Amino acid sequence: MKILFLISRSNGGSARFRVLSYLPHFKKRGISCTIDSFIFPEFHEVLYKRGCYFRKILFIFIVFGKVFKNLFRAFFYDIIFIQKKFLIIGPGWFERFLCFIKPVIYDLDDAIFLKQNNHSNIFQKLNYPQKIKKIISSSKYVIAGNSYLASYAKKYNKNVRIIPTAIDTEIFILKTKQQKNGPLVIGWIGSHSTLPYLMESIPLLKKVADKYNIKLKFVSDHIPDIKVRGLEIETKDWSPDEEVKDLQSFDIGIMPQPNNDWVRGKCGFKAIQYMASGVPCVASNVGINQDIINDGYNGFLASTKEEWVKKISKLIESPKLQNKFIKNGRKTIEERFSVQTNLKKYLTVFRLVGND
Repeated sequence: MKILFLISRSNGGSARFRVLSYLPHFKKRGISCTIDSFIFPEFHEVLYKRGCYFRKILFIFIVFGKVFKNLFRAFFYDIIFIQKKFLIIGPGWFERFLCFIKPVIYDLDDAIFLKQNNHSNIFQKLNYPQKIKKIISSSKYVIAGNSYLASYAKKYNKNVRIIPTAIDTEIFILKTKQQKNGPLVIGWIGSHSTLPYLMESIPLLKKVADKYNIKLKFVSDHIPDIKVRGLEIETKDWSPDEEVKDLQSFDIGIMPQPNNDWVRGKCGFKAIQYMASGVPCVASNVGINQDIINDGYNGFLASTKEEWVKKISKLIESPKLQNKFIKNGRKTIEERFSVQTNLKKYLTVFRLVGND
Protein backbone atom coordinates (compact mmCIF):
# COMPACT_ATOMS: atom_id res chain seq x y z
CA MET A 1 0.00 0.00 0.00
CA LYS A 2 1.25 3.48 -0.90
CA ILE A 3 0.00 6.48 1.09
CA LEU A 4 0.69 10.16 0.46
CA PHE A 5 0.53 12.12 3.72
CA LEU A 6 -0.17 15.83 3.32
CA ILE A 7 0.42 17.78 6.54
CA SER A 8 0.26 21.48 7.26
CA ARG A 9 3.53 21.84 9.21
CA SER A 10 6.25 19.24 9.61
CA ASN A 11 7.29 20.35 13.12
CA GLY A 12 3.77 21.07 14.35
CA GLY A 13 2.32 19.02 17.18
CA SER A 14 -0.56 17.63 15.12
CA ALA A 15 1.71 16.29 12.40
CA ARG A 16 4.37 15.01 14.77
CA PHE A 17 2.07 13.05 17.04
CA ARG A 18 -0.74 12.05 14.68
CA VAL A 19 1.36 11.16 11.62
CA LEU A 20 5.15 11.31 11.87
CA SER A 21 5.54 9.22 15.02
CA TYR A 22 3.62 6.38 13.33
CA LEU A 23 5.68 6.29 10.12
CA PRO A 24 8.33 3.79 11.30
CA HIS A 25 5.54 1.44 12.38
CA PHE A 26 3.70 1.84 9.07
CA LYS A 27 6.86 1.12 7.08
CA LYS A 28 7.55 -2.03 9.12
CA ARG A 29 4.16 -3.27 7.95
CA GLY A 30 4.91 -2.71 4.29
CA ILE A 31 3.21 0.65 3.85
CA SER A 32 5.12 3.03 1.59
CA CYS A 33 4.81 6.54 3.06
CA THR A 34 5.50 9.88 1.39
CA ILE A 35 5.24 13.16 3.33
CA ASP A 36 4.76 16.71 2.13
CA SER A 37 3.97 19.83 4.14
CA PHE A 38 2.51 23.20 3.27
CA ILE A 39 4.38 25.21 5.91
CA PHE A 40 8.09 24.49 5.73
CA PRO A 41 10.36 25.86 8.51
CA GLU A 42 11.37 29.05 6.68
CA PHE A 43 7.72 29.84 5.97
CA HIS A 44 6.68 29.23 9.57
CA GLU A 45 9.41 31.62 10.74
CA VAL A 46 7.62 34.59 9.11
CA LEU A 47 4.03 33.33 9.04
CA TYR A 48 3.00 34.93 12.33
CA LYS A 49 5.14 38.03 12.00
CA ARG A 50 3.75 41.34 10.87
CA GLY A 51 5.15 42.56 7.58
CA CYS A 52 7.68 40.34 5.75
CA TYR A 53 5.37 40.62 2.73
CA PHE A 54 8.00 39.90 0.09
CA ARG A 55 9.04 36.65 1.75
CA LYS A 56 5.42 35.63 2.32
CA ILE A 57 4.54 36.22 -1.33
CA LEU A 58 7.63 34.28 -2.41
CA PHE A 59 6.63 31.39 -0.17
CA ILE A 60 3.10 31.45 -1.60
CA PHE A 61 4.54 30.80 -5.06
CA ILE A 62 6.57 27.92 -3.65
CA VAL A 63 3.40 26.53 -2.10
CA PHE A 64 1.55 26.69 -5.43
CA GLY A 65 4.37 24.59 -6.83
CA LYS A 66 3.73 22.06 -4.06
CA VAL A 67 0.03 22.02 -4.94
CA PHE A 68 0.66 21.16 -8.60
CA LYS A 69 3.28 18.57 -7.67
CA ASN A 70 0.86 16.78 -5.35
CA LEU A 71 -2.02 16.95 -7.81
CA PHE A 72 0.16 15.09 -10.30
CA ARG A 73 1.68 12.47 -8.03
CA ALA A 74 -1.59 11.70 -6.22
CA PHE A 75 -2.46 9.39 -9.13
CA PHE A 76 0.39 7.06 -8.12
CA TYR A 77 -0.82 6.41 -4.54
CA ASP A 78 -3.51 4.16 -3.11
CA ILE A 79 -4.63 6.57 -0.38
CA ILE A 80 -4.24 10.29 0.27
CA PHE A 81 -4.07 11.20 3.96
CA ILE A 82 -4.81 14.89 4.59
CA GLN A 83 -3.94 16.01 8.10
CA LYS A 84 -5.88 19.03 9.37
CA LYS A 85 -5.29 21.76 6.79
CA PHE A 86 -2.59 20.98 4.25
CA LEU A 87 -3.41 24.38 2.79
CA ILE A 88 -4.15 27.04 5.41
CA ILE A 89 -5.48 29.29 2.65
CA GLY A 90 -8.07 28.84 -0.07
CA PRO A 91 -11.64 27.52 -0.26
CA GLY A 92 -10.67 23.84 -0.34
CA TRP A 93 -10.71 23.20 -4.10
CA PHE A 94 -7.34 21.43 -3.98
CA GLU A 95 -8.33 19.06 -1.16
CA ARG A 96 -11.72 18.28 -2.70
CA PHE A 97 -10.17 17.61 -6.10
CA LEU A 98 -7.86 15.08 -4.47
CA CYS A 99 -10.98 13.34 -3.15
CA PHE A 100 -12.08 12.74 -6.75
CA ILE A 101 -8.66 11.39 -7.76
CA LYS A 102 -8.10 8.91 -4.93
CA PRO A 103 -9.75 7.85 -1.66
CA VAL A 104 -8.93 10.45 1.00
CA ILE A 105 -8.62 9.95 4.74
CA TYR A 106 -9.12 13.28 6.47
CA ASP A 107 -7.62 13.75 9.95
CA LEU A 108 -9.26 16.35 12.20
CA ASP A 109 -7.74 17.20 15.59
CA ASP A 110 -8.78 20.83 16.04
CA ALA A 111 -12.04 22.74 15.71
CA ILE A 112 -10.71 24.46 12.59
CA PHE A 113 -14.27 24.73 11.26
CA LEU A 114 -14.75 27.58 13.76
CA LYS A 115 -13.79 31.11 12.81
CA GLN A 116 -10.78 32.14 14.87
CA ASN A 117 -8.98 35.43 15.26
CA ASN A 118 -5.25 34.84 14.92
CA HIS A 119 -2.09 36.74 14.14
CA SER A 120 -1.38 35.44 10.66
CA ASN A 121 -2.36 38.84 9.16
CA ILE A 122 -2.95 38.47 5.41
CA PHE A 123 -3.45 34.72 5.73
CA GLN A 124 -6.41 35.24 8.04
CA LYS A 125 -8.34 36.81 5.16
CA LEU A 126 -7.46 33.89 2.89
CA ASN A 127 -8.59 31.24 5.34
CA TYR A 128 -11.99 29.61 4.76
CA PRO A 129 -13.11 27.62 7.84
CA GLN A 130 -16.35 26.73 6.02
CA LYS A 131 -14.33 24.57 3.63
CA ILE A 132 -13.78 21.94 6.34
CA LYS A 133 -17.29 20.51 6.12
CA LYS A 134 -16.92 20.23 2.34
CA ILE A 135 -13.62 18.39 2.67
CA ILE A 136 -15.16 16.07 5.26
CA SER A 137 -18.15 15.29 3.05
CA SER A 138 -15.90 14.55 0.07
CA SER A 139 -13.50 12.30 2.01
CA LYS A 140 -13.74 8.53 2.08
CA TYR A 141 -13.07 8.35 5.81
CA VAL A 142 -12.59 10.82 8.68
CA ILE A 143 -10.39 10.35 11.74
CA ALA A 144 -11.31 12.63 14.64
CA GLY A 145 -9.19 13.36 17.68
CA ASN A 146 -12.07 13.42 20.17
CA SER A 147 -15.84 12.96 20.49
CA TYR A 148 -16.62 16.67 19.99
CA LEU A 149 -14.86 16.69 16.62
CA ALA A 150 -16.38 13.33 15.70
CA SER A 151 -19.89 14.68 16.36
CA TYR A 152 -19.22 17.54 13.96
CA ALA A 153 -17.74 15.26 11.28
CA LYS A 154 -20.67 12.84 11.45
CA LYS A 155 -22.97 15.59 10.21
CA TYR A 156 -21.24 15.37 6.84
CA ASN A 157 -19.74 11.87 6.67
CA LYS A 158 -20.93 8.57 8.13
CA ASN A 159 -17.44 7.03 8.09
CA VAL A 160 -15.89 8.58 11.20
CA ARG A 161 -13.61 7.00 13.79
CA ILE A 162 -12.16 8.54 16.94
CA ILE A 163 -8.41 8.07 17.30
CA PRO A 164 -6.95 10.21 20.10
CA THR A 165 -3.64 12.00 19.76
CA ALA A 166 -1.05 9.59 21.12
CA ILE A 167 2.54 9.59 22.26
CA ASP A 168 5.43 7.20 21.68
CA THR A 169 6.06 5.75 25.13
CA GLU A 170 9.45 4.46 24.02
CA ILE A 171 10.61 8.06 23.52
CA PHE A 172 8.65 9.89 26.21
CA ILE A 173 9.74 7.94 29.27
CA LEU A 174 9.37 8.40 33.01
CA LYS A 175 11.94 10.73 34.50
CA THR A 176 14.53 9.28 36.87
CA LYS A 177 13.83 10.08 40.51
CA GLN A 178 16.43 12.38 41.99
CA GLN A 179 16.95 14.03 45.34
CA LYS A 180 15.13 17.35 45.12
CA ASN A 181 17.17 20.44 45.87
CA GLY A 182 15.89 23.95 45.42
CA PRO A 183 12.38 25.09 44.47
CA LEU A 184 9.71 22.80 43.08
CA VAL A 185 9.22 23.42 39.35
CA ILE A 186 5.72 24.02 38.02
CA GLY A 187 5.96 23.71 34.25
CA TRP A 188 3.99 24.46 31.13
CA ILE A 189 4.80 23.50 27.53
CA GLY A 190 2.85 24.52 24.45
CA SER A 191 2.58 26.58 21.29
CA HIS A 192 2.39 30.37 21.14
CA SER A 193 -1.32 30.12 20.31
CA THR A 194 -2.08 28.84 23.82
CA LEU A 195 0.15 31.34 25.65
CA PRO A 196 -2.84 33.59 26.49
CA TYR A 197 -4.34 30.75 28.53
CA LEU A 198 -1.10 30.48 30.49
CA MET A 199 -0.89 34.23 31.11
CA GLU A 200 -4.38 34.23 32.60
CA SER A 201 -3.17 31.69 35.19
CA ILE A 202 -0.29 33.88 36.43
CA PRO A 203 -2.29 35.48 39.30
CA LEU A 204 -3.27 32.12 40.77
CA LEU A 205 0.31 30.85 40.42
CA LYS A 206 1.39 33.95 42.33
CA LYS A 207 -0.90 32.85 45.18
CA VAL A 208 0.78 29.45 45.19
CA ALA A 209 4.22 31.09 45.17
CA ASP A 210 3.26 33.16 48.21
CA LYS A 211 2.87 29.91 50.19
CA TYR A 212 5.52 27.60 48.74
CA ASN A 213 9.05 27.62 47.36
CA ILE A 214 8.30 27.19 43.66
CA LYS A 215 9.75 28.11 40.30
CA LEU A 216 7.80 28.43 37.06
CA LYS A 217 9.20 27.10 33.80
CA PHE A 218 7.48 27.88 30.49
CA VAL A 219 8.57 26.25 27.22
CA SER A 220 7.16 27.44 23.89
CA ASP A 221 7.90 28.62 20.39
CA HIS A 222 8.02 32.41 20.06
CA ILE A 223 7.86 32.84 23.84
CA PRO A 224 8.50 36.30 25.30
CA ASP A 225 10.53 36.96 28.42
CA ILE A 226 7.90 36.97 31.17
CA LYS A 227 8.66 38.90 34.35
CA VAL A 228 6.32 39.10 37.35
CA ARG A 229 7.33 40.53 40.71
CA GLY A 230 7.43 37.82 43.34
CA LEU A 231 7.64 34.98 40.83
CA GLU A 232 10.73 33.12 39.63
CA ILE A 233 10.04 32.39 35.97
CA GLU A 234 12.26 30.65 33.46
CA THR A 235 11.26 30.88 29.80
CA LYS A 236 12.79 28.58 27.24
CA ASP A 237 12.43 28.22 23.48
CA TRP A 238 10.89 24.92 22.50
CA SER A 239 13.14 22.46 20.70
CA PRO A 240 12.16 18.98 19.49
CA ASP A 241 15.59 17.71 20.56
CA GLU A 242 15.10 18.92 24.14
CA GLU A 243 11.36 18.36 24.51
CA VAL A 244 11.63 15.18 26.59
CA LYS A 245 14.33 16.69 28.80
CA ASP A 246 12.25 19.83 29.35
CA LEU A 247 9.19 17.80 30.33
CA GLN A 248 11.24 15.74 32.76
CA SER A 249 12.49 18.93 34.42
CA PHE A 250 8.94 19.67 35.65
CA ASP A 251 7.70 18.54 39.07
CA ILE A 252 4.09 19.49 38.30
CA GLY A 253 2.61 20.21 34.87
CA ILE A 254 -0.28 22.62 34.34
CA MET A 255 -2.78 22.93 31.51
CA PRO A 256 -5.04 25.98 31.97
CA GLN A 257 -7.75 26.46 29.32
CA PRO A 258 -10.99 28.44 28.97
CA ASN A 259 -14.30 26.66 28.53
CA ASN A 260 -15.30 27.30 24.91
CA ASP A 261 -15.94 25.47 21.65
CA TRP A 262 -12.39 25.94 20.37
CA VAL A 263 -10.92 24.29 23.47
CA ARG A 264 -13.51 21.49 23.30
CA GLY A 265 -11.98 20.66 19.93
CA LYS A 266 -8.52 20.23 21.48
CA CYS A 267 -7.05 16.79 22.12
CA GLY A 268 -5.48 17.31 25.55
CA PHE A 269 -1.94 16.71 24.43
CA LYS A 270 -0.20 18.67 27.20
CA ALA A 271 -1.79 16.37 29.76
CA ILE A 272 -0.74 13.34 27.72
CA GLN A 273 2.85 14.61 27.55
CA TYR A 274 2.99 15.28 31.28
CA MET A 275 1.52 11.92 32.25
CA ALA A 276 3.78 9.98 29.87
CA SER A 277 6.83 11.73 31.33
CA GLY A 278 5.99 11.08 34.97
CA VAL A 279 4.84 14.63 35.71
CA PRO A 280 1.72 15.01 37.93
CA CYS A 281 -0.80 17.12 36.05
CA VAL A 282 -3.41 19.74 36.93
CA ALA A 283 -5.67 20.66 34.00
CA SER A 284 -8.80 22.68 33.36
CA ASN A 285 -12.03 20.72 33.74
CA VAL A 286 -13.08 21.04 30.10
CA GLY A 287 -13.29 19.01 26.91
CA ILE A 288 -11.24 15.86 26.45
CA ASN A 289 -9.33 16.57 29.68
CA GLN A 290 -12.32 15.03 31.44
CA ASP A 291 -11.73 11.81 29.50
CA ILE A 292 -7.96 11.70 29.97
CA ILE A 293 -7.88 12.64 33.66
CA ASN A 294 -9.79 10.81 36.37
CA ASP A 295 -9.79 13.51 39.04
CA GLY A 296 -7.82 12.37 42.08
CA TYR A 297 -6.67 9.12 40.43
CA ASN A 298 -4.17 10.07 37.73
CA GLY A 299 -4.28 13.87 37.95
CA PHE A 300 -6.39 16.82 39.02
CA LEU A 301 -9.13 18.72 37.18
CA ALA A 302 -9.82 22.31 38.24
CA SER A 303 -12.82 24.47 37.35
CA THR A 304 -12.27 27.65 39.39
CA LYS A 305 -9.30 29.76 40.47
CA GLU A 306 -9.84 28.55 44.01
CA GLU A 307 -9.70 24.91 42.86
CA TRP A 308 -6.51 25.56 40.91
CA VAL A 309 -4.75 26.99 43.97
CA LYS A 310 -6.13 24.28 46.27
CA LYS A 311 -5.18 21.36 44.04
CA ILE A 312 -1.71 22.59 43.12
CA SER A 313 -1.10 23.19 46.84
CA LYS A 314 -2.33 19.70 47.68
CA LEU A 315 0.13 18.19 45.19
CA ILE A 316 3.02 20.25 46.50
CA GLU A 317 2.32 19.13 50.06
CA SER A 318 1.97 15.41 49.28
CA PRO A 319 4.84 13.48 47.66
CA LYS A 320 2.70 10.38 48.12
CA LEU A 321 -0.03 11.89 45.95
CA GLN A 322 2.56 12.91 43.37
CA ASN A 323 3.79 9.31 43.15
CA LYS A 324 0.22 8.05 42.81
CA PHE A 325 -0.44 10.39 39.87
CA ILE A 326 2.88 9.43 38.25
CA LYS A 327 2.09 5.71 38.44
CA ASN A 328 -1.55 5.93 37.37
CA GLY A 329 -0.89 8.61 34.77
CA ARG A 330 1.71 6.52 32.98
CA LYS A 331 -0.62 3.51 33.12
CA THR A 332 -3.40 5.57 31.49
CA ILE A 333 -1.12 6.66 28.66
CA GLU A 334 0.20 3.17 27.99
CA GLU A 335 -3.31 1.71 27.88
CA ARG A 336 -5.16 4.41 25.92
CA PHE A 337 -2.95 7.17 24.51
CA SER A 338 0.21 5.51 23.22
CA VAL A 339 1.32 5.10 19.60
CA GLN A 340 1.70 1.40 20.25
CA THR A 341 -1.96 1.11 21.37
CA ASN A 342 -3.48 3.28 18.64
CA LEU A 343 -1.44 1.86 15.74
CA LYS A 344 -4.00 -0.91 15.15
CA LYS A 345 -6.77 1.67 14.74
CA TYR A 346 -4.91 3.43 11.93
CA LEU A 347 -4.12 0.15 10.19
CA THR A 348 -7.79 -0.84 10.37
CA VAL A 349 -8.84 2.42 8.69
CA PHE A 350 -6.17 1.99 6.00
CA ARG A 351 -7.45 -1.51 5.21
CA LEU A 352 -11.07 -0.35 5.07
CA VAL A 353 -10.27 2.51 2.70
CA GLY A 354 -7.66 0.67 0.64
CA ASN A 355 -9.82 -2.39 0.04
CA ASP A 356 -13.04 -0.52 -0.66
